[in-house]
Parts: sequence; structure tokens; C-alpha cells
Amino acid sequence: SPANMKNYTALGTSLVPPDHAFFPTGVTAAGTIIYNTKKLTAAQAPKDWSDLLKPQFKGSLAMSDPAYSGPAYSMISGMMLRLGGTANAITKGESFYKALKANGPIRFNQSNEPTLNQVETGAKLVGIVQDAPYFAAKTTSAPIAIVFPTSGVSVLPGVIAINAKSKH
Repeated sequence: SPANMKNYTALGTSLVPPDHAFFPTGVTAAGTIIYNTKKLTAAQAPKDWSDLLKPQFKGSLAMSDPAYSGPAYSMISGMMLRLGGTANAITKGESFYKALKANGPIRFNQSNEPTLNQVETGAKLVGIVQDAPYFAAKTTSAPIAIVFPTSGVSVLPGVIAINAKSKH
């Protein structure tokens, strides 16, 4: 066990497996909502995933394609569990994504960078990206802001593990 484990947050502690096989060193939100601050005010921006189904966001969404992006896959699978729990995850999750698709075409990209660019330029009002690329883009004074949805986000922990038989 790391000597500083007492400093872990509740989230960090919850990510440590019972056998202490690895320890989180940091956490990335697999998917957050970003929006263009020149096109939307904070009051107009979506606050939760379900807000993306509203008519004002019809055809205005960009995100990474889960066929190419591991974090996008994690975000979608995590959201499906959040929507319906383990028993209803597929049914409720499929319903949400069908409704999202019905609210206009979604621009799928292979990574976060084109999604960020489309929201920064105003080509799309909102996007779904990991929080780390957003914070990197924000250092350039890009006209974007982030929303951590009220119902939660899926996390990707960075971890470290050392073989118990290691001599170093």
C-alpha cells in the first residue's frame, strides 16, 4: 500500500481493488460536455446528458467514435450502466442513444482533437470529449467551456502496479 493512501479522495479509494493489485495515480473523465462560449452562455449550455436531447441541440453534437477511441467506448458503456444499472443498461442505453441520433446527425471523429476544433470554431455547439484534452485546449484561450454532467461521468484511472516479486 502506498504510504500516502490516506490522502486519496473517496473516488481514489473506491478505485483501489480489494487485493491492492494496483493504485490509481490520477483520474480522467472519459466524457464531459464542452460548448462554444461565443454561441452559448453558461445558462444555455447543457447541464446533463439528457439535455443533449433538447431541440436547441439538434444536429449540434460532435464526439469521438467509440470504434476508434477507447475513452469514447468507456464513456458510452459507463453511461449505459448509469442510465439503467446492470439489469437494464442495454435497453435504457439504447433508448438514449437512439433519441440522441434522432435529434439530428452526430459528427463522429476518430479522436478528441477534431471534436474540440469543431466546437472551438462554432461548427458544432457542443461536443463530448475527455476532460484532459479540454484542459489542454483551454490553455490557448479557446472559446470553450466544460460541463461535468449532473448525473455523473465515467472515469478512466491512471494506475501503477509493481510486481510483488520485483527486486527494485
